Amino acid sequence: MADAAVEDLLSGLRTAGLAPMSASVAAPLHDPAGLALLNRRLDFAHRLGVPVAQAGAGEAPDAAARLTLLRHLAAAGDYAATRGLVLALEIHPGLTVSGHAARALMAELDHPHVRINYDTGNIVFYTDLDPAQDVEEIAPFVAHVHLKDKATRQQRTWDFVPIGQGIVNFPRIIDVLRMAGFRGPYSLELELPGVAGGSLPKESSEEGIRRSIAYLQSIGLCPWQ
Repeated sequence: MADAAVEDLLSGLRTAGLAPMSASVAAPLHDPAGLALLNRRLDFAHRLGVPVAQAGAGEAPDAAARLTLLRHLAAAGDYAATRGLVLALEIHPGLTVSGHAARALMAELDHPHVRINYDTGNIVFYTDLDPAQDVEEIAPFVAHVHLKDKATRQQRTWDFVPIGQGIVNFPRIIDVLRMAGFRGPYSLELELPGVAGGSLPKESSEEGIRRSIAYLQSIGLCPWQ
């Protein structure tokens, strides 16, 4: 986006009484072109004035690919630092498939501007782990959270539901993160049943948001009423 378009976006948010807290900057990091794209998206996040940007760490089918990803992640962390940003890598298949895997990656990278975006639903979707336990190992390195709920523990089943309507133990996860010093940002990620890769009708989306916010208010996470 050109500078004028970014300012129009920010102006619209201010008019609505809103301010951006994070930005998604996902880009494939298996080659230099992907790294260059990620850096341009970090520039965009910087222009928005957010403190944290989220991306995927990526998957490495072999040792050579893993070394490339590590090198590019370190370079992206360096670039994020020049923009005053933290790059938060999402829990997703690959180098950050779980809290344990993500903790190992944090130790290997040892970069203060590369942290984790903990996705409470992806842990259930991609693994047999309980996020309320899995989060404990990675909590000190969490810089952003995707709040996402799932109806069952069945892996790779697209049965996401509004926050608080499924099996994810959000009070426990939030307590663990608070004890580790994390205070946000938290982001609602509503991927409701039957729409993998698609979109929900406006009314269904709004109802899911209303139910999710009501639940988060009931457990003391949302400060507004």
